[in-house]
Amino acid sequence: MAFSAGSDGGRRSPEHLTAQHAHVVCGWHVYFGAKNVRRAIKLYDRNRPIGHIPRVELVKGDAVQSIPAFIAENDHTVVALLYLDFDLYEPTKAALDAFLPRMPKGAVIAFDELNQKH
Repeated sequence: MAFSAGSDGGRRSPEHLTAQHAHVVCGWHVYFGAKNVRRAIKLYDRNRPIGHIPRVELVKGDAVQSIPAFIAENDHTVVALLYLDFDLYEPTKAALDAFLPRMPKGAVIAFDELNQKH
């Protein structure tokens, strides 16, 4: 699975994470009502093999609470790619605490805007 945490103000959809149709993408978004994110997901599903099988799941809610709840409900989760774009300490830490133990050797963690001065 690939996980996108944060959404760049609703301008980025989690479909940018999938290189293969076999992966499922989950995204945590503070700006959950973004129409362009939902539109991008529909376009993604229309233009990929087996597009009738959902591959993107948006999780609504505060990531500090919803990420541990997601893991509790999906204890089989293995994370291949973790893309972090929260820009805040607490949700980033919650994501790392929950997902790092589920990342095998060779998994990738990407931080958006790491070491930015502003």
